[in-house]
Amino acid sequence: MSQRDNMITNTVTLSVQIGLQGIGFWPNTPCALLFRCFWILTIGIVQTFQYWWIIIHLRTDNMSYLMDSLSVTIEYSVMSLKLIILWFNSRIFHDVLAAMAADWREATSNEIHIMMNKANLSRRFSNVIIGLHSVAVMCFGIEVLASHTDNYDTDYGIETPVRAFTLKLQLPSQCNESPLYELVMSLEFFHQLAAAIANAIFNSLLITLILHTSGQIEILCDTLSNISPKMNNQQLNFCIKEVIGKHQKIITFSDKIDKIFSYIALIQFMSSILLTCCLGFTVVTSINTMKDSDTIDNTALIKAIVFYMAATVEAFTFCFCGEYLTAKSKMIGDAAYKSVWYDFTPKESKLVLLIILRSQRRLTITAGNMMDLSLEGFTRRASTISLSVEAGLRFIGMWPHCVYSNINWWTYIISVAIMQYFQYAYILAHFDISDLSVFVDGLSITFGYSLSFFKLINLWFNRRKLFAILDTMDKDWSDGIAINSDVSTMIRYANWSRQCSNIMITTNALAVFFYVIGGLIRSIIQKNDGSTRELPIKMEFPFKVDNSPIFELILILQFFHDLSVACIIAMLNALLVTLVLHVSGQIDIMLQGFMEISSKHTSKSSLAAIKDLVNRHQRIIDLSDDIEDLFSNIALLQFIWNTLVICCIGFVIVISIGTEEGSTMITKSLIFYVAITLEAFVFCYAGEYLSAKSKSISDAAYECLWYDLTPSECRILMFLMLRSQKRLTITAGKITDLSLEGFTTDLRFIVSLHDYSESDVFIAHFTGLGLRSLRCIDNSYESTMISVADLSHRCTNVMISINALAAFFLSIGEHLLQSMGDINGVDNNSRELPIKMEFPFDVSESPIFECFLIGQFLYELVLASIVGMVNALLVSLILHVSGQIDIMQQDINEISNSKYNPSLSLIVIKGLICKHQKIITLSENIENLYTYIALMQLLWNTLVICCTGFVIIISRSISDAVYESLWYNMPPTNSRILLFMILRSQKRLTITAGKVVDLTLEGFTNVRYNIK
Repeated sequence: MSQRDNMITNTVTLSVQIGLQGIGFWPNTPCALLFRCFWILTIGIVQTFQYWWIIIHLRTDNMSYLMDSLSVTIEYSVMSLKLIILWFNSRIFHDVLAAMAADWREATSNEIHIMMNKANLSRRFSNVIIGLHSVAVMCFGIEVLASHTDNYDTDYGIETPVRAFTLKLQLPSQCNESPLYELVMSLEFFHQLAAAIANAIFNSLLITLILHTSGQIEILCDTLSNISPKMNNQQLNFCIKEVIGKHQKIITFSDKIDKIFSYIALIQFMSSILLTCCLGFTVVTSINTMKDSDTIDNTALIKAIVFYMAATVEAFTFCFCGEYLTAKSKMIGDAAYKSVWYDFTPKESKLVLLIILRSQRRLTITAGNMMDLSLEGFTRRASTISLSVEAGLRFIGMWPHCVYSNINWWTYIISVAIMQYFQYAYILAHFDISDLSVFVDGLSITFGYSLSFFKLINLWFNRRKLFAILDTMDKDWSDGIAINSDVSTMIRYANWSRQCSNIMITTNALAVFFYVIGGLIRSIIQKNDGSTRELPIKMEFPFKVDNSPIFELILILQFFHDLSVACIIAMLNALLVTLVLHVSGQIDIMLQGFMEISSKHTSKSSLAAIKDLVNRHQRIIDLSDDIEDLFSNIALLQFIWNTLVICCIGFVIVISIGTEEGSTMITKSLIFYVAITLEAFVFCYAGEYLSAKSKSISDAAYECLWYDLTPSECRILMFLMLRSQKRLTITAGKITDLSLEGFTTDLRFIVSLHDYSESDVFIAHFTGLGLRSLRCIDNSYESTMISVADLSHRCTNVMISINALAAFFLSIGEHLLQSMGDINGVDNNSRELPIKMEFPFDVSESPIFECFLIGQFLYELVLASIVGMVNALLVSLILHVSGQIDIMQQDINEISNSKYNPSLSLIVIKGLICKHQKIITLSENIENLYTYIALMQLLWNTLVICCTGFVIIISRSISDAVYESLWYNMPPTNSRILLFMILRSQKRLTITAGKVVDLTLEGFTNVRYNIK
């Protein structure tokens, strides 16, 4: 053994050294390549037989038996990945050992005492961890040692061994007879024991390296505390430079440890979740057996509990090491600050200051560069964005500074595109009117995948906006941590965000699970041959997938891909909720700032506090605008696609009631329906919550002690209150606000006017109904306008529904009725498209005919809806004008001497004239917009437009209302003004057809009479 090995032996315990030599990882190990090949070969063989066993027994009725084997198989896979990662990082590990040897070689007598204490502690930890893993393997084999037979049933003609093994392997030959059984049993036990010990060695090595680092930190702190100003300048400079050099060595050493164990920690945490679920299922199943047989399966229970403890200890080891290293790294800054730096020269104090500043960046270990393995790291990272959301964004390459972000993004988006190709191929190949349930079932999940695809594309194009939002949130947290009073508020919202994120992701994951398990249950119940087996996601492949093991492989791939898509969609929804809750937390902090403004503050302090509130308000507005830009188009896609998906799922649920497969179909579809519905609710709730929170800013500004402030400070608060009147909100494609108040106000008109602000045509036509007039609506007029808006809603829904139904029966209705009447009697050559077209090729054969049929239906449905929208827009505008006329009538009726004095009467009359002029201008703009549309409409269908001519009758009521007012009690000047109003209102408001004829009911009857 070399001198360096002797030095390293003092820290690395002998058992860990032997284990590292056994896997070919220790430097200068004889036959290291042979050891590595041995491990690769043996693990490869064991893993092949393990997964082969799982695939064959995947459809077994005994799930506990399957979970028992799956837990061991996952642990083997994790161990093999750990070995591969360590082998790739062998050079880094050799550098770490060289640094440890240098530390031992350069240590003084006092330093050796500290390092020996850490080495002894490392030795104890290593022995405990290796012993626990060994006991876990022995307990795992108790069941086999206690019972010689296993009455596990046979499935699908596959004979399972009567004598059980410690590892569930599908061996190519029977091994029930002695001595072959004892030989295989011994090999399995010793290989599992070796794998468990190797896993324990990895954890022990991490603890050993962390404890060595902590020992070096303690030595550094002692050196800082021993620095004294009594030293001469040369000694002092030497000590400080030595401290700096040691600090840099510690940082380099810690970074190398992180490079070795970062991805090992990531794999450990990902596998711990699956292991916990599998072992927890086994424990619960073992306890439940006691209810049926009054006896509990003690051997299985002990085996699962001890194995569960070992798996939990592994995850705890990484967290403990990261937290311990972080806590130790804090000591460097504290020790530097506690030194007598104030007695040093400025040059020497500057060096100590640099040490303090660098030590503020804590040493830690990360899990795949995603999260810090420390309690404070968990808290701080979750306070910005929950771990599940961050992991999802990293998985699709959308996290800032993510390693291989482009590779992750393109890999995932290409996989989704491939799935979409096979899905739409299935829909085109199996379009059959006679079996709509299967077709619609596949269509619903296909639409869900398409929505995910478009969401990801939109997120990719707005990734810079996402990065800016995350950067702003990090800045908010850095500012909030500096102010302790803000931390509790932000942590409260962060915890709420984490809970919401977990619920959303769990709901979507359960939806995928039940959607997949529904088809499996149905196939198990039917127990037909392999040709009837169906995949949960309907796809059309260029090869047969009914036979094993191709069917099981594609089934597993579909499940995990569908699970990933569902989790990504839930992650996007959780991201929206997280961002909205973060903005809400900033608003609450701002409200607290308003409450703290008091007359007790000096003028300068009050002004500084108000300016800080204004800056925070501007940051909140900018962050809200960025969130709106990021999620606006996603929300629009969500609402458009949700309608289609919900209709498809609802159709499947309705037609499945009362059928033989109804329970499985409903189980598969119901939770998927709930998940889709919750997606729309999340967007509406987020917008409503943000809107409600933003309204509280002006209330808090008004409730503060503004009357005790100076006029200049009050003026600043007034501007802040005015700006906060414009609520923060999220829109769906800049069309409608995602809030309850937005639905009840802005949706009073079918088309919100400011949604078309970019169109010069609409600006020119709607100058009489600008946003200014909407903001100035009196509360007394609100009921009138709301009643008119409700009537507009009803008319619009009726018009669009009638047009949509007409398009449906024209395109699909006839073909559907013909197919339902005589399914087998329809010849392909006799099939006709609803819209007669001449193509240069034959379109009567499937699936070309179905493709054109769907295309014509969608095209005609869009055209019919647009025509209905144009008609509904005219009705909405006319009803709005009629509402304004009703309001004008109310004002005219209120003119009396008892209510207004002469001076106020003149003001009211001038207001009425202005309103009348606005009504006239608006009517003329509507007439200019629709006159040629009406002329073309009159040639084909005049009913819809002419029915709106009732505005002429309403316009006559203006002069009647003026005449019925108390004009005779007014001064002659005011009465003369009303006379001009009566004269102008004699010219009726109307809409013409190309400036040729007025659109009246009388004109409609004349046209109908002439036609006859």
